[in-house]
Amino acid sequence: MTNTTASSTGPNFGMEALLESVGASRSVFTFFGERVRIDLPRWHGLRRIPLVAPTPVYPWSLIWHSANEHPGLAALVAHVRESPPPADTRGLWLPRPFANAGA
Repeated sequence: MTNTTASSTGPNFGMEALLESVGASRSVFTFFGERVRIDLPRWHGLRRIPLVAPTPVYPWSLIWHSANEHPGLAALVAHVRESPPPADTRGLWLPRPFANAGA
């Protein structure tokens, strides 16, 4: 098996550039959420498969500029903080800090 690493460096050029990059390589891949609507360009030969047994849970972060005074920001932050972890984590792969959050 090839040693694989994830890169979080570089700018975001959007979905089209991402799909073009993945389609041009035999070693590059990416993840999409289950509910992300996307039309995969047929000419790239891309495939989408569900990851199961265990199903990974993607840890999200909410990031905003400290000077942001948008009137809806406080409500959004409160909603994210109050969102409970999954009730049943059996069958899910959770990163270590979250592994016992739903237990």
